[in-house]
Amino acid sequence: MNYQFIYILLLIGLISCQPKNEIPEDLEEMKEFLLDRKKEMQELEEKIKKVEEKIAEKEPPKEKPKKAVTTFGLQPKEFKSFTELQGNIESSDAVNISSETGGRIMNLTLNEGDYVKRGQVVGSVDMESLKKQMDEVNTSLDLAVTVFERQQKLWDQNIGSEIQYLQAKNNKERLEKTLATLNSNLAKASIISPMSGYVDRLYLKSGETTGPGTPIATIINTSSVKAVVDVPENLLPAVRKGQRVKVMFPALGIERMERISMLGRSINPANRTFQIEINLSNSGGKLKPNLLALVELNDKTIEDALMVPVELVQQDVSGNTYIYTVAEGEEGNYAQKNIVETGESFNGEILIAKGLSIGDQIIQTGARTLAPDDLIKISNTPE
Repeated sequence: MNYQFIYILLLIGLISCQPKNEIPEDLEEMKEFLLDRKKEMQELEEKIKKVEEKIAEKEPPKEKPKKAVTTFGLQPKEFKSFTELQGNIESSDAVNISSETGGRIMNLTLNEGDYVKRGQVVGSVDMESLKKQMDEVNTSLDLAVTVFERQQKLWDQNIGSEIQYLQAKNNKERLEKTLATLNSNLAKASIISPMSGYVDRLYLKSGETTGPGTPIATIINTSSVKAVVDVPENLLPAVRKGQRVKVMFPALGIERMERISMLGRSINPANRTFQIEINLSNSGGKLKPNLLALVELNDKTIEDALMVPVELVQQDVSGNTYIYTVAEGEEGNYAQKNIVETGESFNGEILIAKGLSIGDQIIQTGARTLAPDDLIKISNTPE
């Protein structure tokens, strides 16, 4: 009912009941007339107020509308956050094939991608000059042996000087040792693979000259490989040897749970990182050196953390972060605005550091359409 409209009607009726010539002309009388009318109006307003109160007592109260929402009870749980790092696959076993002596490479049978066995002869070094040197030494040795034998016969007969005998003996023994050394060097002419594996890279070819220890080819064994990852130094407290991590290979669509096998001992000053290694079996040979590997590392774990979905956290015009919870009032449940402090987020959930307690009923569906103190109706199926 429109009480203001009733009030206007009564006021008009009161005025209309007065004769038009009742308003005096004299100023003093006019003031007195106005004062009387104000008193009458005040009395009328009091009567209207009493009528409104009586109407309100007899008229049933209107129920305020309630908004349908869904809720969940806030319970503590373990919070884990993860960091994804990028690494590469490297061969666990990689060695260089080289010659123990220098010279021109002869008969090298290696090609990149070839499989070789440990101890397999894959080429040789030209030792022609060494062979000629050995021929000269053999000739000198034959003469030295003859001289020594004759000097020995004379010495046995007490003929000749001791110094001549010793010089002949020393000369023979020196040439024998020289020949043994040359024979040993000649045996080093063969280029031998130090392990079984595949030729990953070929540095020299037949006809080219190599030096002692100079790499001719690199052999890798891919039956076991490792993921090598650079980790930022701020994650050092979160990493330990033996820790389980998820290793992913996007190009192959493969995921594995593996353990960290090696933790770097130093920080790289250029990029402030340290290295970790993860040993990987590779029986099928799918993991190739330099293949991209993504490692998911658990960088933080909090027991009994309070977590809510990120989309439930809102911000008001003052910059306050808040979440709606269920509160009880005289008219039923209503939306209570709780100012909160948030922490880290991961996988669609955010950590609540302050502002909520265990058991709070968090408003979930419908929270974005609420205003503080809105009456709510908790329903599994929001209207």
